[in-house]
Amino acid sequence: MADELIEGEISRCSELYDSGLNEEALKCYNEIIEFMPEVGIGWYLKGMCLYKIDKFDEAIGCFDKAGEIDKDQYLPFQAKGMALVRLFRFEEAIQCFRQALERNPKDVETMFLVAACFIFLGDEEKAREWVNTAMRFDPLKTKGLLQSFFETFVLKDENITSDEKLDIQKMIDELGKKQG
Repeated sequence: MADELIEGEISRCSELYDSGLNEEALKCYNEIIEFMPEVGIGWYLKGMCLYKIDKFDEAIGCFDKAGEIDKDQYLPFQAKGMALVRLFRFEEAIQCFRQALERNPKDVETMFLVAACFIFLGDEEKAREWVNTAMRFDPLKTKGLLQSFFETFVLKDENITSDEKLDIQKMIDELGKKQG
């Protein structure tokens, strides 16, 4: 009975989240955690909500808790890595993405996220290695991720100068050409 109740509440919270009602969704996820703190998905979803409202440090704490509870799930580790990327903590993000890949070794998105960290770190050789690995699993998705990465993480980031954006775009273009 408690599982059905939790599933219903998670569904309700997710509807709020999907509708962009982030504050309401956050309250809803907090209620789930208060009622059943041992439900890892509650912590993960709360972390995603915090991530969406740019509270990255708080989100990381939730992802850590979710990862402790659901040790076999890769999403909390992937999400923590994404939050670390947003905080420009790329080396730590890479470690989280590697933990996610230990749990889901064929996840192209996570492979690409490792490559993205190396792009930000300016290490084209390592970025290329990870893009090559992702391409072997799903070339079309990987090329889409390259473009999406640039649009989401580079173009919209006011902390990255125009010259840095051009350098990153050149690197991404080069990675895409060599793969296809």
